[in-house]
Amino acid sequence: MSPHKRPMAPPDVPDRNSSLAILKRRRLQHQASSRELRQKMSDASIVFGSEDYLRLEIEETRLDTDGAVLAREEAKEDLAEEMIDRPTCQQLVKQANKRIASAGDHLWDLKRRLKAKLEDAGKIALLTPDREGAFTAALLQIYKDPTVSAKRSSTQQSAMRAASIAAYGSRGEKDEESGGLWCPVLGRFCPKSSVVAGHVVPSALGGGLVDYLCGEGSGVRLHAADNCIMMHSVVERAFDQGNIVIVPVDPTERPIRRWKSVLVNPEARNQLLLPEGSGSPRTVGELDERELQFRTAHRPAARFMYFHFVIAMLRLRQYNRPQWRQTWTRLVSGRPFATPGPYLRRTMLMCLARENGDLPDKEIDHLLHQGTVFETAERLSDDDETLIATRVRALGPAAAGSDDEESDDDESDAGDSSYDTADDA
Repeated sequence: MSPHKRPMAPPDVPDRNSSLAILKRRRLQHQASSRELRQKMSDASIVFGSEDYLRLEIEETRLDTDGAVLAREEAKEDLAEEMIDRPTCQQLVKQANKRIASAGDHLWDLKRRLKAKLEDAGKIALLTPDREGAFTAALLQIYKDPTVSAKRSSTQQSAMRAASIAAYGSRGEKDEESGGLWCPVLGRFCPKSSVVAGHVVPSALGGGLVDYLCGEGSGVRLHAADNCIMMHSVVERAFDQGNIVIVPVDPTERPIRRWKSVLVNPEARNQLLLPEGSGSPRTVGELDERELQFRTAHRPAARFMYFHFVIAMLRLRQYNRPQWRQTWTRLVSGRPFATPGPYLRRTMLMCLARENGDLPDKEIDHLLHQGTVFETAERLSDDDETLIATRVRALGPAAAGSDDEESDDDESDAGDSSYDTADDA
């Protein structure tokens, strides 16, 4: 065997005729299942709001999700068959993804209500902070914590921003851009009001879930500079939307010190970053393969950067971006995170791939890089992990957010509106 490993091929392209036949068969099965469920829910013996009724509502919500996933796949097949144009396909995919996200939120609410009903009836043990066993914090955030998706307090925002400015040495001297803040992606000082402390992993996930996803001890770093990069607000938007990712310059470097931005959504290439006359780079496309310029030894946590990379790549596939297959092959098969590190729980990565990228198991193997996932003797149930994946789908990375509502020195940090020219891709 050659000592050189063959690059992994992009996901297989199925035969169009067989794909259309499979989709048609799945649609008929879905319609039959929906009719059967409606009959069950119309049964007079089932009391509204009861345990049985909640279980049927959960089944109905799962069917709604399946229907939206099917609609998304049908749109992609129609595009491949040239029955619709790309803008129409993208609009249909966007509508389907909104349905999926809404169903995920509803499913989460139903699961919490069912668990509470079962606890009240004494059918399952009461979940409390004193529960013995692993992952109590994660379970509490899934089923009990009413603030799991709440906005961060202004105190948290201010503290994280101040810590990040200090850690990255972002503040300029008085003779450098009048004391502006440094954006390592642009490699320049920018007006203080336009630079934000952009989160990598959404803070709304909460420490318990981040511990489960990324490993014990990760949750306490959620509101620290480890989970943050100081960026111009328009760069941060491109990062949050998954139009760019940040990956190691040298995949074998350990620890990872050098990072670069990579364009993953070709449609965003011409989006403006800075107005004319502001210097380079001016467009999102000019960030491709651009090394970040840090002013101190501090770097974001590699496991958080890997989380963002995985979700961005899954959404690239999910939204059927132009040239996604080429980008997938270049980045995923190229293993940009070759440096060993326990970045994500293996079972959660597989679950995220199914829930966020709609990937079959054979394609998930492309994401399971040697050394970048970890396993433990204990884990949550498949059902619990699926709920976590739905929360990730609703929150990240596009909802990772920034400190754009609180800044140092009592200045607005919403970004310079004259610079804010990027559109959703």
